[in-house]
Amino acid sequence: MLQDMFSGDSAMVVAQDANGLIRMVEKDVPTDILGVEIHHIVFDAAHAPFPKLFHGPNMALMTILSSPDVLSFEKEHNISPADFRLEGSMGQDLPALSGELNEVTLSQALDYVLKAFPGYWVYENCTTNDGRRAVHFRFYY
Repeated sequence: MLQDMFSGDSAMVVAQDANGLIRMVEKDVPTDILGVEIHHIVFDAAHAPFPKLFHGPNMALMTILSSPDVLSFEKEHNISPADFRLEGSMGQDLPALSGELNEVTLSQALDYVLKAFPGYWVYENCTTNDGRRAVHFRFYY
């Protein structure tokens, strides 16, 4: 259905990956950050900044974007720190994500979150007023 919707837009690519996930990507958007290798990440609400508040995909996103590997990539590539939008529920009514990942890409870590909270994630690449690159992430569940 998405392929049909965007068939007239040559900049938009819709494909299904080997895991069955549907990816929709605009051709001109840099995706290098999505391939950043995260060596080790642990999802544990007890170690979150506000364990009683941040559950669900938003807590997991904070954990992913705070990983040393992602922070190092942003610094090396002069990317404004990645952010996410906390709109509506911060997830306090959702369970906390648990588990750990080793040697995964940023994209694979985001996909891991979808296994617990079905929906989709959005990545945006923008330019700040001072000309720097900024990236934004958001889960819709």
